[in-house]
Amino acid sequence: MTKTVLVYGSGISGCGAADALAKQGCRVLLYSDKETKIDNALLELLKKQGGGLYCGNGETLLQEVEQVVLSPGIPLANHLTDMAVQMGIEVISEVEAAYRSYHGHIIGITGTNGKTTTTTLVGEMLKTLPVPTAVGGNIGQALSKEVENLGADAWLAAELSSFQLEGVREFRPDVAVILNLTPDHLDRHHTMEAYGAAKCNIFKKQRENDIVILNYDDPIIRSWGELAPSRVCWFSRREQLNRGVYLNGGNFTIAWDRQLYTVCHKKDLRVFGGHNEENVLAA
Repeated sequence: MTKTVLVYGSGISGCGAADALAKQGCRVLLYSDKETKIDNALLELLKKQGGGLYCGNGETLLQEVEQVVLSPGIPLANHLTDMAVQMGIEVISEVEAAYRSYHGHIIGITGTNGKTTTTTLVGEMLKTLPVPTAVGGNIGQALSKEVENLGADAWLAAELSSFQLEGVREFRPDVAVILNLTPDHLDRHHTMEAYGAAKCNIFKKQRENDIVILNYDDPIIRSWGELAPSRVCWFSRREQLNRGVYLNGGNFTIAWDRQLYTVCHKKDLRVFGGHNEENVLAA
């Protein structure tokens, strides 16, 4: 029986998710609460699967669907998703949908600042591996599209915002990274606690052999180390760590599994400033 999915939001992420789900054989109802247009090829694909583009009042569409997939721009708490939850319909983010269709490895990177730089750096490092690699999430196209042609041996660096992490359920990256936390997006999350909780979703489903990389210099993030079910790797610009990554006399130094490695000196970098030193430490 064909699965029917409502994709809420017709931007880059919503259209990417709709395209990927339709190609997986789902009947996709791509919904926008405002009048909009989408690429003709996508519209034809959706219609071919029995779906299409719908605008305006989406309440009646819920009678037909088994799952709602949210674009990052759509808050988890809104009238339509509240109705879906009351009706027993699963509501997930586009990132969660992408994760469920992908069987390779993931490095998930979040934080208030520095996500794009750090993800780009990690993506360049991944390119040295003898396996397929990619960069996605908050960079470029939707994560659903980025993982389409990646197999089980692939590695993906995913930049993830609090909006994207708000609606994950089973999302479990091999490596999770939280760079920093400063007040942001409080018009949507309302409190720093809720904003931080969305960020923490990046590691909640990890297991003991996974790794979470946390900023030792941020008191709130340091406290999250106690919540992590995975192995914690700290990074710090200010402290020399027994286990983690830090600056020692200007050298980027890794202390891990009783081994000490010097990577390079900060003068060797092509990016400058304390914030970029933190990004490189995390990468």
